[in-house]
Amino acid sequence: MYLPLVIALMKQYCKLTTTVYDTLLHSCQGKSEFIGRALARPVVKASCEKYDKPNFPPQLEWFDICRGSDRAGELLAAFELLQVNFLLFRMF
Repeated sequence: MYLPLVIALMKQYCKLTTTVYDTLLHSCQGKSEFIGRALARPVVKASCEKYDKPNFPPQLEWFDICRGSDRAGELLAAFELLQVNFLLFRMF
């Protein structure tokens, strides 16, 4: 189960946020092997904005996965950061 991550930032600072995504390979025995790391900037949506095209939902993009200075593959993904109205937000 995943819990929502709550970040309290102003929108103008969120647009500058670069996020790091680690890629792991999980085996049947429960071991994890680090494959590499990808950097991406999520699309930021304020609670006052409509979730409409052309900006939302974000388009899939290819991101390079790097392990040190070596290229380890590619990641096809779309990342978004949504502002939530805390009066309507409840944790379960």
